Amino acid sequence: MPKSVLNQLPELNSVYHAPKWLKNLSKIVSFIFHPVFLPMAGVLFLFSLGLGFQSVSPDLRNKLTQLVLAIVAISTILLPLVAIPMLYSFKIISSIEMKQSKERVFPFLLTAISIFWGYILLQNFPVPVPEIMLNYILASSIATLLLAVVSVFYKISAHLTGLGGFFALILFINTYYLPDTMLFFNLTLALLALIATARLLLHEHNGLQLISGFLVGFSIVGFLLYYG
Repeated sequence: MPKSVLNQLPELNSVYHAPKWLKNLSKIVSFIFHPVFLPMAGVLFLFSLGLGFQSVSPDLRNKLTQLVLAIVAISTILLPLVAIPMLYSFKIISSIEMKQSKERVFPFLLTAISIFWGYILLQNFPVPVPEIMLNYILASSIATLLLAVVSVFYKISAHLTGLGGFFALILFINTYYLPDTMLFFNLTLALLALIATARLLLHEHNGLQLISGFLVGFSIVGFLLYYG
């Protein structure tokens, strides 16, 4: 492929201007599958497969599960979402959408710290939390921290980073735990295509930013799940 074509690849998504209804749909899809929800989605998925507290009584298992979900919800969703309007009110970011790459550094850093705090709580849980769950939360924190570092000079896709990590989780489970989870594997692939398309239609990212985001999430989560 000629060099001139390669150099134009990051700008190709700006050629097409989607109609308003399609942009609105893309915004809804982007919100529903916001990366802040993906650590919780992964933990819920693990619990749904029976990879939770199977060695205790059903009543205790339910209480422990609820407590873990509460910790994950607070550390990965509530605190990061509360931080955004606070940062906006203090003029640290100029908009809630954080369209500028450098504006994302501090929010990503706070999110990484919050997720890591949740990991510490789960690591010191009264009953041992499954290792795969701990590694997934830790990997989410590390991936978010790397997003903060990269955002200093490059607008990488947080959506695809989160989905890349979730895809690595699905692949790991399918390989080592439950081979019959191919349905979830295929659904995640379809979801990746859907989110990537939505981000392109909104002109929030170009193809290279989406691919790099996916590779960051997939590699970090995959590494910690396989070798953690």
